[in-house]
Amino acid sequence: MVVLESGRKLVFRMIDSSADVSSSFPEKTQITLSSLEGDEQNCVLVVLKHVRLLLVYISAQISLALETFYTYLGLLVGSWPLSTIMITLLFGAVLCTGLAYFKPDTSYETWIPTSASALDHRDWVRQHFREDYRLELATVSIKAQSGSFSQTEYLARLAEAQYEITNLTVYIGHRMYTFEDLCYREGMECFIDSPLNSIFHNTNPDSIREELTSEESNLALFNIFHVINPVDFDQLFGLVRKDSDGRVESIRATTLQFRIRGDQNFSEAAEIWENLFISWSEKYRNDSLDISVFTSDTVEEETQEAFGNDIILLSCGYLLTFIYFALFLGKFNRKEHKIWIAVVGILCISFTLVVAAGLASYIRFSYGPVHSVIPFLLLGIGVDDMFVIVSSWQSSKPPKAHTTSKYSFVARYTAKCLGAVGVSITVTSITNAVAFFVGAGTVLPSLSSFCVYAGLAILLLFFFQVTFFAAFVAIDYRRQQANLDAGFPFIKLPPVKITNERKKLDLASRVREVFSSHIGGGLAGTNVASRIIQLLVIVLAGVIFAFCGYGCSKLEIEIDIKWLFHPDSYAVKFIDQRMDLFPGSGIPVAVYTGEIDYFSQQPELHLLNHTLYTDPSLRMGRGAVVFWFDKFIRWIDLDGRSMLVDFNSSSPLFPTRHETQRAIRQAGLSILPIIVNSTQFYTFLCEFVRNPISSEVRGDFEFDEEGSGCGNCCIKATRGHATFVPLNTTKEELEAMDGLRSRVNAIPFSYERAFAYAEIFLSWETNYVIEDELVRNVIIAIVVIFLVTLLLVADWLAACLVFLAVALTMVDIAGSLYYLGLSINTVTAVLLVLVVGLSVDYAAHVVYAFMRATGSRKERVRAMLADVGPPVLNGGISTLLAFALLVFSKSYIFQAFFKVFTGVVLFGLFHGLLFLPVLLGLIGPGSNLAHFKSKISQELEIDDSSCDASTRSPLDNVNSHFDVESYEHHANMMRARVSPAPPPTEKNLDLLLYLHKTLASDQTLDVSSICDNSSSDVQISNVIQESDI
Repeated sequence: MVVLESGRKLVFRMIDSSADVSSSFPEKTQITLSSLEGDEQNCVLVVLKHVRLLLVYISAQISLALETFYTYLGLLVGSWPLSTIMITLLFGAVLCTGLAYFKPDTSYETWIPTSASALDHRDWVRQHFREDYRLELATVSIKAQSGSFSQTEYLARLAEAQYEITNLTVYIGHRMYTFEDLCYREGMECFIDSPLNSIFHNTNPDSIREELTSEESNLALFNIFHVINPVDFDQLFGLVRKDSDGRVESIRATTLQFRIRGDQNFSEAAEIWENLFISWSEKYRNDSLDISVFTSDTVEEETQEAFGNDIILLSCGYLLTFIYFALFLGKFNRKEHKIWIAVVGILCISFTLVVAAGLASYIRFSYGPVHSVIPFLLLGIGVDDMFVIVSSWQSSKPPKAHTTSKYSFVARYTAKCLGAVGVSITVTSITNAVAFFVGAGTVLPSLSSFCVYAGLAILLLFFFQVTFFAAFVAIDYRRQQANLDAGFPFIKLPPVKITNERKKLDLASRVREVFSSHIGGGLAGTNVASRIIQLLVIVLAGVIFAFCGYGCSKLEIEIDIKWLFHPDSYAVKFIDQRMDLFPGSGIPVAVYTGEIDYFSQQPELHLLNHTLYTDPSLRMGRGAVVFWFDKFIRWIDLDGRSMLVDFNSSSPLFPTRHETQRAIRQAGLSILPIIVNSTQFYTFLCEFVRNPISSEVRGDFEFDEEGSGCGNCCIKATRGHATFVPLNTTKEELEAMDGLRSRVNAIPFSYERAFAYAEIFLSWETNYVIEDELVRNVIIAIVVIFLVTLLLVADWLAACLVFLAVALTMVDIAGSLYYLGLSINTVTAVLLVLVVGLSVDYAAHVVYAFMRATGSRKERVRAMLADVGPPVLNGGISTLLAFALLVFSKSYIFQAFFKVFTGVVLFGLFHGLLFLPVLLGLIGPGSNLAHFKSKISQELEIDDSSCDASTRSPLDNVNSHFDVESYEHHANMMRARVSPAPPPTEKNLDLLLYLHKTLASDQTLDVSSICDNSSSDVQISNVIQESDI
């Protein structure tokens, strides 16, 4: 509770919570107004009703507890720095044992939402139509403009390339695997889809040169294939020129498809064969043909490779950060430079990464390619906090000589510095970590794992900074006190007299002076010019917000798979050639049905067939749709059987549910030929499956292995095939997927609904949720930052200002993506989640420093900027340097890194060092309760040296820096007891409210008018009426 004592003076006192207090108002925070000397009234107990005062009281308790903790921690670290270092290293080493469970996961499936229906559909398809093979693709194009694969020589060159591919041989130990050993077979033949196999049935180069000598004959075969199956033709051939009648005249590009066995027994050999396939394509040199390839593992391997190609640039960026860190961390002389502290700081960050990986591996979180950006997150946060820690050592006053203290001078100085900055670092670290942990609730597994890794890494970095790093700083300060060389600490330096001229040459002092006098003076609003500057900063912030807000409204979800690869990758070459050479090809898709009564569901099967032929996102025309039921009905009709009748929904021979009747009417179907006898239906279906005419769809059935392939219960699953029209944007892809799914799912099958599925749906599902997940994570993170800041600072206005700065930074960066040519995708989603964590540091340090400063708002702005302005600026510049060289990268991923992190630094520094100081100078909150005693002492010129030691407390010694020596003495007095106070009076309550209102508004408190004049009641009432209590 707070005690006020006075004769003609008022002093705030903090008494331990264990003191004996009156129970008149047990549910409220109690404040005692002690009796005034002489004829003044006795102490009374009053109720603290003002919410703001209660929050400030809570803030003081939290700040006091944290500063007390960091004071004791500082005493411990400063007294035994080597032991601290060894214990933290041992602790980290224990956690590193979790690396035994380290699990790298480069699979793109970690980006598929856990709730995605495509995952269930994929598992169902693999269970019923397992095609255990690895698909290898090669695009072959003719370099000459006049060339065509209808010409004999080009067909022969194509046959030579195909021959070389099928003769790639794998050696594992003493065993040899040929293509014949590894290929996936359909029947007895290896599956190879190429014009040589599908059209000419000839793969021998010499035989082609001898037999296929007529270009007209070759063109005739191409045209026949085009008429029979136009969809497959467009998939297989590119750069096709046709005459006015639609006949093929020349073909300059084609595709080769090879299938390699995917079973586990041949996985190692298959992977080696794929690598040989890629190496062959990169070494292939031919004057006539150009070849590019794509394998089943290309996406995972090339995505991982893209992160490693620019490792030199990233390493150089780290080196630049280290150099800047070392130069600006200390001073430019042999005694005070901080080269070894900079080395320890970088090692601390690196050690944290390893320990975090071990801890995350213990709890079974995998490590993916996206986790590679965590080092840069820690670099940005860690360097910023390290600048703040070292800056505290440089700017704090050394403690007074205390010959009676059992702690050394360095220990007491370490305690003082950690007590000063510990709370600020705690606020930023806890808010960052909690924001990431909350983000781990996303449905994207890779992003969830990333958030857990990042949260653990931030907490561990925080721990190592206040122990491991602080211990080295204490050792360095001990070295400095011993006047030893900073670079070679075994060399004793001659004493140097510090003169005023030497102080002026001190860069750190000059920077602090610039922030305090020039920047602080310009932003604090001390004169007309500075008020104009305030207005300009606010207007500029509004203009940037409006400009970037418009950019946010224009952002779209867009991802190109080649963005994941390095521009020089063979995969990018393949994708570019596919887009240029095969503009008319679409993505294949299939519809599936399960264990249903296919006889009774004939109307529904007709509806499914109708959907495939009429869906606007699917290709139409001959061969565009391959559905077994359509071919089955046509086969019965062409065979001259008389079993087909037109479906009549009211016929008692074939009753149909009302839902199906309504769907048929809505589809506009009038003639639906069906078989009305169940036995005949399944008998004819068995004959159809065995008939050679069904060879195209025979693989679209799954029969019960125990059955004969006939009968109702023997059909376990079926499928039909279609092809999407060319889709050019992510929006078109998502609309096509959603439209087809909804139409197929709307068909009222009685037991198990049909569904549409394609492998590409797995990645489209990610695009479908990425925007919602990004918005969700960012909003939750910002709200968590607000709540944690409110909890630790306990001031609504301060928490709102931090929230505002982080939110504006997020909007500005997100909007700038549009102007920088970026879009919403998996890469930028991860980066924007990082932005929240990095932008907190720029705001939280500033606001908390303002809360700790004393004086008027203008004075506190200048003091705050002098205190945290230089380290925050240095932290931002060091983060920028880490990514500066990425401007030369050709990779989309690292270009996005450079653009986003540059925006973080620029917008974060603008809002942290310009916009926030302006707002704080105008509407900033008051100092927290930990400094109320200092504030009252300044206003009332209190001399409390005569106060009874039994009424003193740690709060009396908590100022802008914690007084360790006095704390040791007064900590023993914290259990002092106080007599119960009488019930409160209205006069005392008015007096308390008057005191609070006057102090909060920075007005001068006229004590004499309160103590001596009866008119003070009127003055107090006026103040209370004008307040918002």
